[in-house]
Amino acid sequence: MELLLFGNANTGKTTLFNNLTGSREKTSNWNGVTVECRAKTIFYDNNELTVFDLPGVNSIKAESEEERLSINELTKRCKEGAYVCVVCDASNLKKNLLVAFELKEASVRFDIAINMINEVKCDYEKLKSNIEFLFGCKCFLIDARKRKNLFEIKNYFLSKTTQSGNEKKDIDSIDDVCINAEYCYNKIENLL
Repeated sequence: MELLLFGNANTGKTTLFNNLTGSREKTSNWNGVTVECRAKTIFYDNNELTVFDLPGVNSIKAESEEERLSINELTKRCKEGAYVCVVCDASNLKKNLLVAFELKEASVRFDIAINMINEVKCDYEKLKSNIEFLFGCKCFLIDARKRKNLFEIKNYFLSKTTQSGNEKKDIDSIDDVCINAEYCYNKIENLL
């Protein structure tokens, strides 16, 4: 089974990738550090989970070479039944969740990991339940740097390896995705 770590740049995807897989890929706080797709397989009770660290995107309508790489990988792997985890920075949810709205519009099934959760003050359980309700997915509140709640997210996706896999999904309608950013911003504001 495959898991794609997807989302904006600087949300902690590579730090999460390193902690889930035991890797030591370079992390940094500026765009362009991850410019290629990285993958590593972890094993659990005779099952395997291949985790992909994809370059950051601002939108699923790719503009840069790195974004095209991510979108092409997303499209290819979703056709094969991969799971998608949208990684968001808790202090930048307004921007980061736009990608989740685009994926929802494109009928991509995904879960959400809100990273660096300790950097915001809010009702965490309310935020989590509101996101799960709005997007119809599982939401994890994590801090990948401090390894907070990583056991939960790792076990969740490893448990998926014992299931038949995610629904294979053609997402060739990405070019047709059109979201109303103002509507999405208002929905996100209501989450907090």
